[in-house]
Amino acid sequence: MLSNITAAVEEQSASIEEVTQTVTTVTHSTREVVSSLNEVANQSVDLTEVSNQAFKMLQKLKLDHPMEDIYKLLRQAKEEIEDTINNAIKNGVISSSDIWDRDYRPIPNTNPQKYETRFTDFIKKYIQPIEDKYLAKNNKFKYFLLVDNNGYAAAHNSIYDKPLTGDYEKDLINNRSKRKFDDPVGLACARNTEPLLVQTYLRDTGNAMYDMSVPIYVEGKHWGGLRTGVEV
Repeated sequence: MLSNITAAVEEQSASIEEVTQTVTTVTHSTREVVSSLNEVANQSVDLTEVSNQAFKMLQKLKLDHPMEDIYKLLRQAKEEIEDTINNAIKNGVISSSDIWDRDYRPIPNTNPQKYETRFTDFIKKYIQPIEDKYLAKNNKFKYFLLVDNNGYAAAHNSIYDKPLTGDYEKDLINNRSKRKFDDPVGLACARNTEPLLVQTYLRDTGNAMYDMSVPIYVEGKHWGGLRTGVEV
């Protein structure tokens, strides 16, 4: 009996040491991100894999970690958004064909290019308030938004949904709605069907962060993803 307990404790200690080493690797990697953003673009896949492994081990060992709190909020928001969309379809607020519209109509004279769909206005009216509510729940969140399975964000958070000015630098930061975020990180989030995806992300605004996302289902089918960014 004693030998079994000793073996179990040693195994647990080895697992915890593995987690510690992995999290340390993530920490060192994120410091490199701050000092050299260009390197992140080349190493993002490696950092994403490390981030995912670390979080999965922390979950397995049931150790407290700030990412676990973020995951809980993502799950809560996921349920609220899915319920809102599915109930809207049932009640005739939006049709099934409209919410599944993938005909992205380019909006003239926008840079980066923006698009309209048949569900754009619905997302802004009914989903953006939910996005904003959860964005405010953690001061480490830099964004909290819904994208479809092609990375299209019909309505970003209100702070990133200000009127267009025609000034590229200002609009790039202040109006990020109606855009396709179809870079590798964005598409991975949009098309992921695992319970959670943790990635490293270099935004086009120059910010490096962790991107955590969960899949969104509408009418029982994978519709897109809900993602949040935590600056490193």
